[in-house]
Amino acid sequence: MDDFFDKFERRLGLKSYTQITNLSCNILFLIINLFVLKDLWYLSEAVYLSFLLNLIMLFFMMLRFSYSTNLRLFDVTTFVFFYIFLFLAPICQTINSNYPNTMPYNADLVVKTNLLFFLFFLSSEFAKILNIQHLRNYKNWQTIRLIWIKPFVFQFFLCITFIVFIVSFKYISHSIFLGNHHIQSVSRYLILHKFLFMLPGFCAAYLIIGNMRRNRQGKTLLYLLTIILVLIWIWLKNPFIEHRNAFGTILLFLSFLFFGKKLFTIHSHNITIATLLIFLILFPYPAFKIITHYSHSIGEIKTEKIVELLNVSSNFQSLDFDAWSNAMGTIDYVSENGPLYGKQLLGTMLFFIPRQFWPSKPEGTGGVVADHLIGKYAMWFRNISNPLPSEAFIDFGIIGVIIYGFFYGILSNSLVLKKKVLDFEYVKVAYFSSSVFFLLRGDLISSFSYILAGILALYFIPLTLSKLNA
Repeated sequence: MDDFFDKFERRLGLKSYTQITNLSCNILFLIINLFVLKDLWYLSEAVYLSFLLNLIMLFFMMLRFSYSTNLRLFDVTTFVFFYIFLFLAPICQTINSNYPNTMPYNADLVVKTNLLFFLFFLSSEFAKILNIQHLRNYKNWQTIRLIWIKPFVFQFFLCITFIVFIVSFKYISHSIFLGNHHIQSVSRYLILHKFLFMLPGFCAAYLIIGNMRRNRQGKTLLYLLTIILVLIWIWLKNPFIEHRNAFGTILLFLSFLFFGKKLFTIHSHNITIATLLIFLILFPYPAFKIITHYSHSIGEIKTEKIVELLNVSSNFQSLDFDAWSNAMGTIDYVSENGPLYGKQLLGTMLFFIPRQFWPSKPEGTGGVVADHLIGKYAMWFRNISNPLPSEAFIDFGIIGVIIYGFFYGILSNSLVLKKKVLDFEYVKVAYFSSSVFFLLRGDLISSFSYILAGILALYFIPLTLSKLNA
């Protein structure tokens, strides 16, 4: 009898209890979400099938990373975003015919929107398949090539960090306790918030990664310095002056850093991370709105409002989960006005040029689509999101969705973590993975500038300075 079960397990590819757990989780995920879909069948068969197509996509994504022995943080965070923002939330909105951007229910638009995301996913997966040989070559040299930062680079940025902390202390204090955090100069704001305020993150990451290699001797002092740097970083990037997307990216990045080594030892680590992230997005994430949206200072926070913001069904119909409906709005915009032929991408790439030198500089796609919604429907708010696939669609149509998805798949493959020894390259993987929600939710001009400044401060500039002194 034991031989029979052994043969049965081998045929299914079940070589361990971890793989059995992974298979069980995948099947359970599929069954639960088929049940979630059932009400859509009575609404429209076409709508039901379009969401079912995206469920199959999600199931494939989960199957792919759950059976991987590598740490796939970028794939996991992408899956969580697709599942919550582009599957669960729009199902709830469609069943109630209540979209956050005030658009009415339209079966054709719903189907087109789901097909847009499905096409993006297919292109991304195709890129991963074509990129497999690169990954094999990557594995051969990546396991032996370890990247470290020279101590003098850390010391230099540590000094700058403390200088920035001291100089900005009064400004940050007023931001938290008085609700006054307005900076007149846009360029000053970008340099201060997007770059200089990110430097404590590099210093903390340097110590966390370095401490993983040390023996017990000297660790206590470094732990203390690490905690101080983390507190300085949270102080500088506190949620009273940062959007939740930006602040959430920092918290997620720190979590990936602190638990990086342990993530490899957890059974079914990719599924475990996905489960935890789904919980965090469904509950704590909306509650942060009490700080970033409804309060100007600590004294204005109300407990009753926090409890109200923990209602998942209500949250799904709020602007926090407007990404899918704004993609639908983008399709509606393009059907009436045509594509913009790269105008939005150009504005994103040249975001650093002040509008005074470029009066016709494109605004974010969120604002463009919002004006369309305000003019045609009952939308009242301009600062809305626009997910990456619809950014591609508004610029280049279907071809743009395919191209963007392809490059997203290549990026995903390049961030698969195959090393068991965490070197400084893990900082790049952790930061890009923690920025997925910001990148995919959009709009692109906002997320691109923030992510670019962050990765420069946390990884590329320290690495370049270190190599120059090699």
